Amino acid sequence: MKMKHISLAIGLGLAVSMSAQAGLLSFQDDALDYFLRKDPSTGQYNAVTSGAIQKGDIALAVFEFPTVTVDGVNIIGSNEEFTGVAAVQLTDIVNPDGTHPSDGSGATIGSIYTFGLWNDFNSFLVSQGGGDLGPYATNAAIAVWRNPTTDFDLDLDRAHNGGNPNCTSLSDCISQAATGTLFQVDGFLGDGDELWTATQLVSGGGDLATVKTLNNTITVASVNFFLSNIYQDQYGDVTGINVGTGMNDCTFVVNGTPDGCAQVTGNVNLTGGQGIAATNEAVAHGTTINAQKYVPEPATLALFGIGLLGFGARSRRSC
Repeated sequence: MKMKHISLAIGLGLAVSMSAQAGLLSFQDDALDYFLRKDPSTGQYNAVTSGAIQKGDIALAVFEFPTVTVDGVNIIGSNEEFTGVAAVQLTDIVNPDGTHPSDGSGATIGSIYTFGLWNDFNSFLVSQGGGDLGPYATNAAIAVWRNPTTDFDLDLDRAHNGGNPNCTSLSDCISQAATGTLFQVDGFLGDGDELWTATQLVSGGGDLATVKTLNNTITVASVNFFLSNIYQDQYGDVTGINVGTGMNDCTFVVNGTPDGCAQVTGNVNLTGGQGIAATNEAVAHGTTINAQKYVPEPATLALFGIGLLGFGARSRRSC
């Protein structure tokens, strides 16, 4: 486990030294999943709910987190909820036999869909009434907000209300999810370990109409991602996470060659769209089984901040 060593040099020559482990920031969410396609005549992205998934399509998820913890301790306040939006662009489909079908109609059980950066993510968010990512927009794939509310308006749990969410359309869901105080942004910075893939688990999983009608207890695809952190509001520096073990035992640097170290990892199950109203363009439900990153312990940050008030500080990291 990586240790963070901090020494606070106080003016009288007194040195206070402490060693603290990084904290594990974990998320679990409920989500609605959409597919968008660019209209070549207008340049606009529109939700599609039928036909085969095509290369160039955008997979977009609107989510809310019932659980956000640091080392198992809930950090969600009594008058807030954590919500957000993720979006990536489909670049390739590879079948188990190594062939590359032109679209989802040629995909089979075990086919792997590879996604990458969508350059229009932020502009689309804003066009749908969502918050502007500002200086963090470039390379973004996931954005999370602390959403102030007393009644937890956004309910995307597939087990509630027959699976029908209480946001009524793509724009309504985005405007409710992408609001409040920006908490973090993750994305693609060019690190060799970054990836976003989905493995098809059912026959017909490459057809959007089929997915939307499937029972919401059926897992349609399993999604895995490794990303880099672009912005973190509360915990500052995000340390490395071993993509093989999930442990905080590597030093993260943006490296074009894979070195087994990322900053953000996640696993998501996409399930059938049963219960989603026809007027809502979502085609599937999503449940994040595990999304995590290592951050400095909150107590360490507080002490570090106090030390900076009039005193010198230096930090050193080692694995």
